[in-house]
Amino acid sequence: MRVLVTCQPAFGHLNPLVPLARALQSAGHDVRFATAASFSGPVKAAGFTMIPAGVDWLESDIAGAFPEYVAHRAAGRGKWFVQSEIFAWHTATAMAASLAEALVDWRPDLIVREPWEIGGAITAANLSVGCARCSGSVR
Repeated sequence: MRVLVTCQPAFGHLNPLVPLARALQSAGHDVRFATAASFSGPVKAAGFTMIPAGVDWLESDIAGAFPEYVAHRAAGRGKWFVQSEIFAWHTATAMAASLAEALVDWRPDLIVREPWEIGGAITAANLSVGCARCSGSVR
């Protein structure tokens, strides 16, 4: 089975997915990750094939990719902006658009996503494949 795992470009989003992805890989499944190109190093270091997709950014530099975040944070709306504007809109639509192109030659049978990566769910619906949300926390 081909499994695509999608996540936002940050360790707190990637790390909870790694044990499941490794278990799928150990069971013989072809597992690949899709996230921002700038986050390819950690994905490859974890032992997975990387599909660069969506907005090329790092969550550790939110203001670099989304300068308007600074004003929202100063006004006490930083968390709202990240969740509603970045995760639920900008990165979700860009991920879905990128994956529509990237998955022409490698079509997954299942998409596994973390809770804040929504483009994977859109892609699963567009491809009519299963989608699972995997959540966890890394502290």
